[in-house]
Amino acid sequence: MTAASAIPAPPPLRSLYLFAACLAVYFCQPESAGARDLIYAFPLFFIAESLASGRTDLHRGTAFMGLCFLALWLPLSLPNGSAGVHEALFVAASLLVLTLHFETPQRFPIALLIAGGCVALISALRSTAGLFAGFDLLRSAQTAGETSLGLALPLVAIHAYATGRRPIFLLSLLLSVLMFKRIALLALAIVIALEVLQSGRFVRLGAVLRGALIAAVFLCGLNSALIYEQLSALALSLFDLSLSPDQISSGRYFASLLFQDWLGAQSGLFSSLVGHGPGFSTRFLAESTDLSQKHFPLLHNDILRLYSDYGLLGLAGAFWAFQRMARAAPVARGIATYTALIFLTDNVLTYFYYWVIAIALLRVPDEDPRSA
Repeated sequence: MTAASAIPAPPPLRSLYLFAACLAVYFCQPESAGARDLIYAFPLFFIAESLASGRTDLHRGTAFMGLCFLALWLPLSLPNGSAGVHEALFVAASLLVLTLHFETPQRFPIALLIAGGCVALISALRSTAGLFAGFDLLRSAQTAGETSLGLALPLVAIHAYATGRRPIFLLSLLLSVLMFKRIALLALAIVIALEVLQSGRFVRLGAVLRGALIAAVFLCGLNSALIYEQLSALALSLFDLSLSPDQISSGRYFASLLFQDWLGAQSGLFSSLVGHGPGFSTRFLAESTDLSQKHFPLLHNDILRLYSDYGLLGLAGAFWAFQRMARAAPVARGIATYTALIFLTDNVLTYFYYWVIAIALLRVPDEDPRSA
């Protein structure tokens, strides 16, 4: 027996099943419901189960990152009000889950699909012609929850495809289509195309394209207003379509342009290095008088938000993590590529449930130990 094999495997974290079950309830609550915040208590469940199992090992590198986050960025979040503190706590909770040393149960992806199916079913029932108009649960489901879950379900599809679980892949693909989050479906298609390329005879080409794509995504995210302008000009020159940058960006161009101009004019050396603190971009959008007629509670550009809230240090750290994962196993490189792509147009940086799902899927063992 080798020294490595003598080390016992970490315990499966069964409370992840409870987390999956609570997701269905979470997404069927209105966004203003205080009960939604209970989901952020799940790190306490995970810690309690780890303590009960007698295995409370921590990933030291991640724990060090978490301490640095608490020492540096949590104080910077305070001037940004409640939004800043909330976003800092969301990120801290995700880092805490990443710090814990655990193994994910084999059937956790199936539990996620059941939760996603419940949300899709409630959404379908809600849209049925007035049959359930008096049912509070169905009426309260009229939130952005379905599309938010639509960002996370493709993670299950990526895991299933990479591990050869075709029935789970097809079911998660169907649910992702039903959620119909366009950027999620596009990113999933790109991930699968790269995986087909990289798992075939073009391994090196696929790896190079993946790394270049992540780099291009970060550059586009930092210059999103310019990209929208170029796409508008391209649509006019190639297809004779008169589409403004605001139309192409679904109304996000003006907010991005305003925010980028402010950052360019006001940021100093310190804020360029470490940012203005978690929640700064959210606070900026809420307080801007120029955006008073637009409903933009979040920036919808996590790359630009990384730079504004966490500075070059946070941006470089995220880029390094994505590139490192892109050179790892198929599941990790698929999740890294997909997440980098949706960073361009969404707000998953502070979606705690998204990171719990991603971390858990990365820790599903390759084989079911009961079949050995």
